[in-house]
Amino acid sequence: MTSLFDLHCDTPTYLFDHGNSLRSSGGHISLEKAAVFTPYHQVAAIWQRANASNDELYRHFLEVVDAFRSECELNNCRIIRTAKELLAADEEQRAGFSPASFLLSIEDCRFLDSPQRLETAYDRGIRILTPLWAGSGPLGGAHDSKQGLTPLGQSLLRDAAQHGMILDVSHASIRSTFQIIEIASTCGAPVIASHSNCAAFYPHSRNLTHEEIRALIEAGGIIGASLCPYHLAEKGASVREAAENIALLSIAAGKNSVALGCDFDGTELPAGMTDLKSISALDNALAVLGWSQSEREALFYQNAFKAMYKYLQIMDGKK
Repeated sequence: MTSLFDLHCDTPTYLFDHGNSLRSSGGHISLEKAAVFTPYHQVAAIWQRANASNDELYRHFLEVVDAFRSECELNNCRIIRTAKELLAADEEQRAGFSPASFLLSIEDCRFLDSPQRLETAYDRGIRILTPLWAGSGPLGGAHDSKQGLTPLGQSLLRDAAQHGMILDVSHASIRSTFQIIEIASTCGAPVIASHSNCAAFYPHSRNLTHEEIRALIEAGGIIGASLCPYHLAEKGASVREAAENIALLSIAAGKNSVALGCDFDGTELPAGMTDLKSISALDNALAVLGWSQSEREALFYQNAFKAMYKYLQIMDGKK
């Protein structure tokens, strides 16, 4: 395995909070750790704390996203905004001209409470919205509630979908998940689960039921398998269990519809993994389960690349 396309990490917020650099962060992800992958494309989320006012959250978002964009510019990394830029970034990395590229997302979008703030987020490079995180809030119910989207949440996601953003059901309640899928389908926008697992493997509220998986795949979505160990087993999971979840998720969704959404810098990792480089342990565990090299390469890179290129093409047409 030499290429990686991961659908979720919290690295921008981690770097900002810890005063680390992208090149040599002490967290899960750094450019030094990423050097084992070519190409390496990463969806990077600006994660928001909910215990603050919308104005405070918005200021924090601007600080974090601008700091991360500066880190990318300093280290010659692309921020991907269009399908054309994704292709160019892939070619640049294969030619040795760039170490990594990033697509930007927001996790917990409650502060996007006006068209102007949504427009600013788009202009800063945000292309994926994970609207919910936990509990019931102004946009709707997250995974640990039974509430669906509020009128404000529905309005925001319709505007985002029509504006050129990809919608993400990870962290949503079951009811919110189906509403997000419906909004995306109605607006002709892509919908994904950036970092979610299979509820049939372990019944955590953050994991997707068979019905949610089926609806998402029928809408053209893709699922990034999370490595959060507590979403895989009550007392934390091993690399083997992470691989077994991926195998079951792939049966439910189809192997071409599953990628990785590791949640680096936002969670602990399964026993036997320490950071980005230890993805090799997951690769080995899947090989032991009988996955071929081509199947593993699809999971680690090709499925996400093909899906994101397609989604960005769709959303480019909306601007």
